[in-house]
Order: sequence, then C-alpha cells, then structure tokens
Amino acid sequence: MTSKDRSTGVFVGILSLALCTGAAGISLAQDTPVGIIAAQVRLQGHTCDEPRSAERDVRASKPHLSVWVLTCKNATYLVTLVPDMAARVEVRK
Repeated sequence: MTSKDRSTGVFVGILSLALCTGAAGISLAQDTPVGIIAAQVRLQGHTCDEPRSAERDVRASKPHLSVWVLTCKNATYLVTLVPDMAARVEVRK
C-alpha cells in the first residue's frame, strides 16, 4: 500500500465520520474536501467564512496524517487530519 493509498483511506475515513455526524450541520452539498475540512475547523471553534479552497500539502502529509491548507475569506488554516482524533488547526493568516 502506498502513502497515497493510505492518505486516501484517511480522507475516506474522515468523510465517513463527517457523514455520520449529521447533527454537525454537514449537508450533502458540502461533501467536498473544502466543505468537510471547513466544517471540522468550525466544529473546533474557529471561524471559516466563505471557504474558498482546500489544497493537500503532500510534503507535510505522512502515513495516517493528511495535511491540508484551508483558505477561507477571513483566514488561512493549516489543518492536520489524524484518524480518531480532533484535527490540529493552525492559523496561518
């Protein structure tokens, strides 16, 4: 299994978790990386007005850790998704 396969598995796991937590306000229209990651950032108390993009940071990602740069209207976040744990969110701008 390659690291790309593992990262895809991590993302699918996060997506599954997000879909199972319907009470969190995640709609089917937001089932994209930007929608899912923005929802996770908001659940953890950060503001993400008008999420614009979510780009995977391949260099920073590792097996079982998927790192994304989430760009919102009001801020940019470095988000590390770890299976079975809260995401690590770092404000960039």
